[in-house]
Amino acid sequence: MPGTAGYDFAMLLRHLSLLIAIAAATLIAVPSAQAATYAVNTTADAADLLPSDGICKTAANTCSLRAAVQTANAVSGADTVTVPAGTYVLASGLAVTNSITITGAGARQTVVDGPSNMEAIKFTGGSSTMRGLAVANSGVGVIVQDAEALLDQIAVRDNSPGFSNGAGAGLYIQGVGADVELRRSSVTGNRILQDTTDAYGAGISVQGGKLTAVASTVADNAIGGSTSATRSNNAFGGGIEVSSGSAALRHVTLSGNTVTSDSSARYGANIYSNNNPVTIEDSLIAGDNSPGTPPSCMFAGAAKPVLAGRNLDSGITCGFGAGHLNSVDPLVRALGAFGGETDTTPVQVGSPAIDAAGACEPGGDQRGAPAAGAACDIGAAELSTDVAVTVQSSRASVAAGGDVTHVLTVSNAGPDTATGVGLDLSAPGGQVTVATPSTGTCTVAVHCDLGTLTPGSTATVTVVVQAGTGTPLLSTAHATAATPDSNSANDSVTASTTVTGGSAGGDKVAPVLGALKLSGKAKTKKAITVTGTLSEASTVTWKLDRLTAGRTSGKKCKTGLRKGKRCTIVKKLGSKSAAAAAGKLKLVIPAKFPKKAIPAGTYRLTVTAKDAAGNTSKARTLTLKIKR
Repeated sequence: MPGTAGYDFAMLLRHLSLLIAIAAATLIAVPSAQAATYAVNTTADAADLLPSDGICKTAANTCSLRAAVQTANAVSGADTVTVPAGTYVLASGLAVTNSITITGAGARQTVVDGPSNMEAIKFTGGSSTMRGLAVANSGVGVIVQDAEALLDQIAVRDNSPGFSNGAGAGLYIQGVGADVELRRSSVTGNRILQDTTDAYGAGISVQGGKLTAVASTVADNAIGGSTSATRSNNAFGGGIEVSSGSAALRHVTLSGNTVTSDSSARYGANIYSNNNPVTIEDSLIAGDNSPGTPPSCMFAGAAKPVLAGRNLDSGITCGFGAGHLNSVDPLVRALGAFGGETDTTPVQVGSPAIDAAGACEPGGDQRGAPAAGAACDIGAAELSTDVAVTVQSSRASVAAGGDVTHVLTVSNAGPDTATGVGLDLSAPGGQVTVATPSTGTCTVAVHCDLGTLTPGSTATVTVVVQAGTGTPLLSTAHATAATPDSNSANDSVTASTTVTGGSAGGDKVAPVLGALKLSGKAKTKKAITVTGTLSEASTVTWKLDRLTAGRTSGKKCKTGLRKGKRCTIVKKLGSKSAAAAAGKLKLVIPAKFPKKAIPAGTYRLTVTAKDAAGNTSKARTLTLKIKR
């Protein structure tokens, strides 16, 4: 019937409208599936008010690290959590159950300080990345349980006492689904100290799944031996222990890891594997090989390590065999900050690990330092410097017979200290008359021995070249070092100076005096030293005047008056001239000048310089207040 049909149609429209409204409400309530970024803005440890709303917000209206992780866990999508510099003290562990990227400001700037009785961060689901931070001072630094995790440029340090079963104080990997890549990171200073039947892997414990460690350092981890010995029946792997699952190490350094216990059952100070596959490639293992100490490596059962590239064992317990370096001192430094965001143990000059690796790690070593030398080094840290030289010249042209001054700056931009730094300079068509280094020694030939340059430091060499009659005058400097240099393109520099006809008398460029500065204190009956700089070899003349405050009386300036315009009485004491080389200038005013001790008072020192062509510099003055 028409009435019934109309009724059914109206009801249908109302049902459809209701369904659309419900669907719309549902879409509004469910957070977006698109990945979001949560920016942490407080170091306080506070929970999120409502993680499911997709907004990182605590009761204090801030975004804490805990709130950011809780929100990222609650919503879909692979979210990012950015953590600025600061120390984040956690009251309890953080559980990561979803795919998340946690990015800090660098492992020396962003520190997650975990609880002492449990893990700091635990990954239990998804595929996550943690980059650029340190995890420290917790029971266990990081746990990865049946999850995938990339740990990139992180420091897992100083965690203790380890997991509840006495394993993995630094990094604990568990479950067949666990897949962990440790890249350009450090695992250091982690200890297992509690009483337990057995203790496993103070640095890293693999209890299932897979560990891949690349360009990373595992050092100074220990089972026992800190504040007390671990009362365990057995101690396995101070650095890395593989109970089940597998491990692959590429360009890894294991150094200084130890195991102690109440019994003699101590296995693998640096690495222990219980019949599980371990691949070792271009890695360095340095351990204590004195009699009675636990073996540095122990591979129990039939499974022996699969070797690739060239590896180094300071002893013979790792069983590397032919084609590798066995029973050699790798000359590693003590663990420390040698550039980059994580600590390393770089090798020193003369180490057999230098240029001995089978292949290089793309992207550089643990610190990001590029290869230096003929090949890459074995281990996590490449011995790498970047010695460079630049030049500043006093002039672009000079008359034949005139002088040009070059200030050469040698720098080290690499992560390691450059030793045996040298500088050679040649100036065909000219003659070097002065070569003055800021450190070390130079011959006028010119060869300079500048000693060592720490990362970021510089040394200067001031060279004066007398032009001949040729044109142009080319002065070429080349810097060298005993340590490997990662960039040879900046080792040399050439300064070109046009030589004009005639003699030195055609030189119209005046020498330049730098600002004068008092060195030490100015006292009576003692010599006074003043320093400065000089652009070219010249005759320097200085004069000393005594300045006495007075008042005008008519046209004269007199002392002892209470009225009249203030004025200064200038009394000349004398002057002196001497030849000075280009570069650093040192003037010494003798205690007696000219014949008597200079009395206390205010003085004005005026200095000028005249070069061989007769050009005179602008005068420089310095006020001296000489005290008793």
